[in-house]
Amino acid sequence: MLTTAAASRWKVSPNECKTEGGAVVHGGSGRRLAFGELADEAAKLPVPADTPLKTPGDFKIIGQRTARIDGRDIVTGAAHYGIDTKVPGMLYASVERPAVFRGREAEKDERKRSARRSRRANDRADERGVAVVAENTWAAIKGRTALAV
Repeated sequence: MLTTAAASRWKVSPNECKTEGGAVVHGGSGRRLAFGELADEAAKLPVPADTPLKTPGDFKIIGQRTARIDGRDIVTGAAHYGIDTKVPGMLYASVERPAVFRGREAEKDERKRSARRSRRANDRADERGVAVVAENTWAAIKGRTALAV
C-alpha cells in the first residue's frame, strides 16, 4: 500500500519501486519518500488480498546476528531505568485498586490514615482506586495498608 501510494504520487508503476530503510524508493530516479509521508495516502487504499513476501535471500535483519549496544551496561548494573530516577522533592505513590471492575471504596478508617508519618495529605480516590502519596516508597505502601479500605 505504501509502494502503491508512492508510485501513484510519482506517476510510475509500483513494480519500479521498492522499500528500504523506512522509505519507498523509485529505482529509476532514486526518489525516496519516508513511510510517514505516505501513511495517510496508503491508509485510503484497499488492502491487497495477496501480498508477495520477501525471499530469505532478500532478508537484511532476519537471520543475522545483531549486537546489543546496551548489553554491557545491563550486565554490569550501569544501565539507568525509569525506576532509578530521583529528582529533588520527588514523592512516591501506592495505589489500592478495587477487587472488582468499577468498584468503589465502601469505607476507610480515617484515624489510621492520619496517624501515618511521612504521608502527604493529598491522597486521592476515584474509580481506579485510592492512592497514598508519601515522602518514600515504604511510607506510601504502609500508608496504603493503613487505610483499611
